[in-house]
Amino acid sequence: MSNKRGENVEGLAEDLRYFDALVQDDAQSLQSRVINAVEASANPYDHLKAVTNVMVENQAQLSARIKILEQVLLGNSGVATEAPVMSQPIAEHNYAPQAQVEVSAEVFGENQNMYGVEYTPDGVAYSWTGPAPEIVFDVPVLRDVEKVFRVRFISAMDDDELLKEAQIFVDGQSQQVELDFDGKSRGLFCAVPVKEGAKATRVEVKLIRTLSPAELGKGDDMRKLGLAVTGYSVKVAEEQAD
Repeated sequence: MSNKRGENVEGLAEDLRYFDALVQDDAQSLQSRVINAVEASANPYDHLKAVTNVMVENQAQLSARIKILEQVLLGNSGVATEAPVMSQPIAEHNYAPQAQVEVSAEVFGENQNMYGVEYTPDGVAYSWTGPAPEIVFDVPVLRDVEKVFRVRFISAMDDDELLKEAQIFVDGQSQQVELDFDGKSRGLFCAVPVKEGAKATRVEVKLIRTLSPAELGKGDDMRKLGLAVTGYSVKVAEEQAD
């Protein structure tokens, strides 16, 4: 009896070692695919798309393997099962168009023409735009009804001039820009018109220039700054107003 139990334990240990080896092999393969995809991409926006494509493909392969395993195991036992419903991540991680999008600076703060993620004493993530006066977001949002794009910020260099002359372009088309305050942050917002079949919408927020704190006599920081952005959203107009 004890010999049989020992054999079972040894067999289980061998199975676990084999499983660990498979995990390590798959992890190395996935890491290599991600690195190769990123190295072949021209800019940070393409980096994100490349990583997304690799991860989606890997997830699809894993899902297919699980389904095959379920059919083999459950098919023989005659037990029926429903396919699991998989939740989708936010738009910056999944380029399938979403009904609405809300993204924090923690996600895009390292993008081109941004200085990286910083945090307020209260733990709010933000990223200064610059040195160029424009920032671009590729937003995978459904355009079935008119929606509102809003970029949130907690500070701006030379407020009156920069905010008064700010422009927003949606797929290259200039939109009327408004300024608001929601009790937590200020925002620049505009309408996102209906566009059937749209996959990713390019939104460009353009300031007339950027300035350094040193130029304004506010310290020694020589970085050319625009807005301290905390995030952006695209929502249906009624929901945006709530």
